[in-house]
Amino acid sequence: MKIGPCKKGLYFFFILIFVISDQVVKSVLIKFPLNSLILQIIPHYFEIRTLINPGIAFGLCRNFPQLFLWLNLVIITYFFIYFVFRLKKKNFFLPLALILGGATSNLMDRFFYGGILDYLDLGSFPTFNLADTYITFGIIFILKDVFFRKDQSS
Repeated sequence: MKIGPCKKGLYFFFILIFVISDQVVKSVLIKFPLNSLILQIIPHYFEIRTLINPGIAFGLCRNFPQLFLWLNLVIITYFFIYFVFRLKKKNFFLPLALILGGATSNLMDRFFYGGILDYLDLGSFPTFNLADTYITFGIIFILKDVFFRKDQSS
């Protein structure tokens, strides 16, 4: 099934909204000192606290920030090309828009700050940001479709 340019344009709009929303929050929070408590929503369980993560998820591989900058750029480029030229399944457009929006925002952080600006602190869980949430939900929606879709033949 071919997806028209108007429909793809709508999803590019979503990508832009996802990037802008995360970057606006980060532009406000970066003004506070890093590693400082900005807001306690539920003390010790849900706080806003900024930190720069130069590595990947959960702070792994902190010693290779340039590698991840270029790796992120290659992955985003691949998904963007796939999104524009190869994607045929309508139900993957929004999940891929979430992933591309979140990944693009985090890539911008690597350029601007030398790492990803994380700010959502859930106590014992690693600190993350809105872009990470977009990526996670995009992956969950794709996995849900792949593993739990109804048989198309019935």
